[in-house]
Amino acid sequence: MKLENKYIELLLKKCIYSKSKSLFISYDKCNIDFINKLIIKAKEYGFKNIYKDENDITLELELLENLSIEEIKNHPYFKRETWDKAIEEQCVFLLSSTSFPNYFKNVEPTKLMAAREAKALTQAKYLENVMNDNISWTIFGLPNKIWAEQLFPDDDKAFEKLENLIYSFCMLDDENPVAVWNQYINTETLKATYLNNLNIKEIIFQNSLGTNLTLGLVDNYIFRSLENNHCIENMPTYSIWTSPHKYIADGIVYGSMPINYKGCYINNYWFKFSKGKVIDYDAREGKQYLDSFFSKGDSYKRLGEIALIDINSQVAKTKLVYNNTLLDENISTHLAFGSAYQNTLKNGTRMSGEQLNKAGCNVCEEHMDFNIGTEDLKIIVKTYDGKEITIFKNGNFDYSLIK
Repeated sequence: MKLENKYIELLLKKCIYSKSKSLFISYDKCNIDFINKLIIKAKEYGFKNIYKDENDITLELELLENLSIEEIKNHPYFKRETWDKAIEEQCVFLLSSTSFPNYFKNVEPTKLMAAREAKALTQAKYLENVMNDNISWTIFGLPNKIWAEQLFPDDDKAFEKLENLIYSFCMLDDENPVAVWNQYINTETLKATYLNNLNIKEIIFQNSLGTNLTLGLVDNYIFRSLENNHCIENMPTYSIWTSPHKYIADGIVYGSMPINYKGCYINNYWFKFSKGKVIDYDAREGKQYLDSFFSKGDSYKRLGEIALIDINSQVAKTKLVYNNTLLDENISTHLAFGSAYQNTLKNGTRMSGEQLNKAGCNVCEEHMDFNIGTEDLKIIVKTYDGKEITIFKNGNFDYSLIK
């Protein structure tokens, strides 16, 4: 079976789960051939209603170059109703992720941010349902020529190289990818269960970049592993994750990789925290995007996620930076500003925004990941009963703890 066909089957058989027969697919026009094959197979699997949200990177650049900021905010390309409609129809979501590095490098940053904010507003209900565990969703990687040629310049097989890398990250080279993912999920579940049983009070991150950050956890925290609601939410993904306490973060953290947030590039950055909030920061590249993000309110300056990932993950082993959040966040341990996942707090999905904030779970309209993992990252947990355990050594989880 072709790897492409294996990928489609993995996405439809393993990654998403729902009794709904409605499917929402978001993608860029450059990947239409793959999407058409996916739709054919989805219909064979019983999906009767299929909604599409097509992006067109070429058209988007033209609009950004020629429209005013106010026109961008109100243009139907950026201000769409399809996402809200999909929520009303109780769709499951398959969202492709493909990158176009430097494609918007000549666009005024204010226009780029206006476009990203307009899109974020159209996806607000979707994000709310993601955070409170109401829907089945999967983000999955797809290649494109622009991205491939940026990663592998002067290589006439650049596209095939990137395509095969994505397939390998998804373990499609195995005869039975679903079985391999089931086995991997079992290991990740053991890690999550171990941490959930520790009753952790604080997590300390340290490395030679200068990171020395102490985070608190919400009471009744839950470390989640790959499979939630019987689905894999990112394909690929190698993390277990939970929510930090929004009011307990002290120290400094240095980014170990660039941030590519909705097309905005940020690099060589650091953040200083006090009582859970960023009080100082800088970046050699893209600081204006951080300025814009943090200016939106207090919740944007607080953390919403801790994701623990081995530095020797399959993505990390390639020694490449992909300028794509889906892949790059799997290179190493990362944190995230903004919205926390309500399902990482006991009974969190039943709580109101006010209750979540009171419990220390950050409520926000956006979520921005940034990597902090390195080959010398050390992670120490302190428990409420006085134990101090090093769970990460040299960038990797200490698997002897779960044997």
